[in-house]
Amino acid sequence: MNRNNTVLTRAGLALLILASLGLAAIMPVPECGVPELPPPRTDYREPRPTLSGTVSYRVKTHVRVHYTTSGSDATTLAYAESTAVFAESCWARGARLGWINPPADYDAGGDNLFDIYLRLSSNLGAYGVSWYDTVNTVYYPDGWCSWVEICTDSVPQPFTRYGRLKALVAHEFHHSVQQAYTENEEPKWAFYENTSVWAEEIIWPGHGTLYWRNHSTGSYVDNPLTRPYYSINSTSSTYEYPGGLWPQFLSEYFSSTTVRRIWELCGNHVGNHVLKDVDSVLLRDFGGSLQDALGHYAIWRYFTGGRDDNLHYARANECTTAFLLRSHSTYPANGNEGTWDPYGPGGMDMIGFTTTGSQDLALTFNGQNGYTWRAYVVARRGAISYEQRILLDGNGDGSITIPAWMVTEAVLIPAVVHWTDGLIETPALTFTYSASVSDGPTGLAGEDMPRPALEPLAANPWHGSATIRYVLPQGRSGTLRVTDAAGRVVQQFTLAGTGRSAAVTLGREVVPAGIYFCQLVSGGETLQRKLVLQ
Repeated sequence: MNRNNTVLTRAGLALLILASLGLAAIMPVPECGVPELPPPRTDYREPRPTLSGTVSYRVKTHVRVHYTTSGSDATTLAYAESTAVFAESCWARGARLGWINPPADYDAGGDNLFDIYLRLSSNLGAYGVSWYDTVNTVYYPDGWCSWVEICTDSVPQPFTRYGRLKALVAHEFHHSVQQAYTENEEPKWAFYENTSVWAEEIIWPGHGTLYWRNHSTGSYVDNPLTRPYYSINSTSSTYEYPGGLWPQFLSEYFSSTTVRRIWELCGNHVGNHVLKDVDSVLLRDFGGSLQDALGHYAIWRYFTGGRDDNLHYARANECTTAFLLRSHSTYPANGNEGTWDPYGPGGMDMIGFTTTGSQDLALTFNGQNGYTWRAYVVARRGAISYEQRILLDGNGDGSITIPAWMVTEAVLIPAVVHWTDGLIETPALTFTYSASVSDGPTGLAGEDMPRPALEPLAANPWHGSATIRYVLPQGRSGTLRVTDAAGRVVQQFTLAGTGRSAAVTLGREVVPAGIYFCQLVSGGETLQRKLVLQ
């Protein structure tokens, strides 16, 4: 948990401090130790906690754990030692992944080690919390030093006690890492908590809570799959915790380094610009945008739980099946958002359709004017699915016809991709849609196929060469590029559409084993699939 329930007071004070400092120089992070400290700021410092008994310590290379064996905060030497070991591991593992570590705190805890205090959860008021201490601009101009408090009972939930402790330490430790980059990003709770839940699994694979939070029907019933119409930065009913599915998407769709790159830019970009910084990183490093990412994030959430196709989230089967607003099987059909109004950025709904298998399906979408929308159709026939984008006009209106050979089931996915730097979310938005069917031919794609398609991979992972199949409409040109996990293009093909299924081969003599992304780009549309070569 991020520590600032008094956001307005502390964030306002932080901005005043930074205004008085001006733009500090950004110093490089050394491989060992920390740079020479600037003079400490004494005009703000949260008081450190007082434990209920005589204080003992477990000290590691970078970490000091404060604990007591008496009074209400009493815990055991084994618990304190485990906390210290887990925190020191977080320090080392995070550094290996390229993250900075919390800066020195001007001897506030007795020395410049990173301080963790063990307290009874009711005394703490939470299971874990990270407190910012004072401005430290050694690494980034908006950076702060901090400390952490961890509860003594470790709230086992469905996990083992020490397994949950690993995740809890990683979560709060990563909040302190975030504060080393910047303390001034808004909407504060969302991306801070999103990232820390995501980081639990990154630091301790198999011990994180992300997938449990997105499957639970208890405390986290409000999550991106049961409430997909919430914005990515919603904090309603603790949505920000299972909202770690958003950085998980960014990590899997773009690169394992994407989230860190965003925090680095947040640190370098003084002030409150988290959405702008996400957009900038996606454009700078991957040729994408926040709008593109929000649209594809909507599609990925459809393929969860019972709809897992092994092509989207690697652990989609551990999540609940995403909520379907309604389904239609008789036509003509029409509807609207009902009581599930989507919010931007990132809110979306899903509407299902079924056909006889010998019918073309025509869909029309009309989004509320004045906001930016994306609308997609995932068409399925048997085990094969096709992701299609509806091209919308400036009023958020558009239509598409899915040919019979492509569809027996389809889902319309309207997503709000509207965002404004510094604002939390749009109002609740409205939309309408309609659907009709007509008799159509079955079989292979005809020359009048309206959209390109990147077909599901016949195997994933591949051993040896990989065959990538696609369909481009007659006369349409396109590019099929293969990028590595860092976004670098490793192979590219220029395509000419024939209206029928075609293929290219990705040879192991050209591309080594690893994780890649196949992107079909044509007519302003980009379709993507993840490919694993072994």
